[in-house]
Amino acid sequence: MDDFLNYSSAMQEADVVWTEATIRAFLKAPSTYITGTNMPFSGIKSDGQLDDLIAFLKQSTVDQ
Repeated sequence: MDDFLNYSSAMQEADVVWTEATIRAFLKAPSTYITGTNMPFSGIKSDGQLDDLIAFLKQSTVDQ
């Protein structure tokens, strides 16, 4: 996957299995969840907004 080469070394080396729980934790505080990430995003603090985003991601990725 060539696109992955553009990710920070912290993201490339992260040993994360992306589940609903890990995605939620990452989106809440990316730089805390994966220390050293270059992602310029402070996170989503609202649990309601996280719930909505997770629901959208689930719906958008079902058997495509």
